[in-house]
Parts: sequence; C-alpha cells; structure tokens
Amino acid sequence: MLTQIKMFRPVFRCSTDEDVFFERVAEVAGLQNMEVNDTEILLSVLTELSEDALEDIEAICDMWHAKYTVDEEST
Repeated sequence: MLTQIKMFRPVFRCSTDEDVFFERVAEVAGLQNMEVNDTEILLSVLTELSEDALEDIEAICDMWHAKYTVDEEST
C-alpha cells in the first residue's frame, strides 16, 4: 500500500535552490512516485516507510518553509 503526501511547492531563490530541493525530495524514504505541477508535488511512499518519509518531508519543508498534507492510503 502507498501513502500519498501532498507538498505545496515553495518559492525558490534560484535554479540551484530548486535543484537541491528536488534532490532532497527524491531521497525521501520509500518514495515510489513523484508528480509535480505548478503549485504542488504529490508523493507516493510505501506505507510501511511512511513514518520515515514524514520525517524526511518535515525536514525538507522546514528548510524551504513549505507545507504538506497527508492524503489517504491507496493500493
């Protein structure tokens, strides 16, 4: 099963800042899929690793002053 995490896309200072952000997101524990649009980033993570993933997301969001929500689990 997968847990869906929606991050609201932060404002980046420069392209390097954006690159580092997405590198960090790509390293989230249990990440299976990432969909990006203009305003949000939808992450699908393995449910059994969702606690670790949420710790990773919290650290990323703290650094970039972003917000996130946890959506329902899916198969």
